[in-house]
Amino acid sequence: MNNSILLLNYSQRLSEERELTGKYPASVDKNDRWGRRVVYWTRDDGFVLASFGEDGVPESSDYGRLIGTMPQEKRRSCGDVDIDTVFNEHGMVSGCLH
Repeated sequence: MNNSILLLNYSQRLSEERELTGKYPASVDKNDRWGRRVVYWTRDDGFVLASFGEDGVPESSDYGRLIGTMPQEKRRSCGDVDIDTVFNEHGMVSGCLH
């Protein structure tokens, strides 16, 4: 499965959890397409969920600051398997969707 679609599904589940319980989960036990644990930051009003691509190297050291920000069309070629895929409570922040 495409890594972006996988993280999209995870982020939708996080939003559903908040609707049901009133809060986001404290942690997430999910893996990306390459079997690495996705990175998750949360606070009461939002979350950030990230995968660092096939190479596992983050493109940013501060994705946690993206909680609450509106997505900014930062998408690259879907052929770039090393691209970081990042979602927050508003949608995709970085990555590519087919």
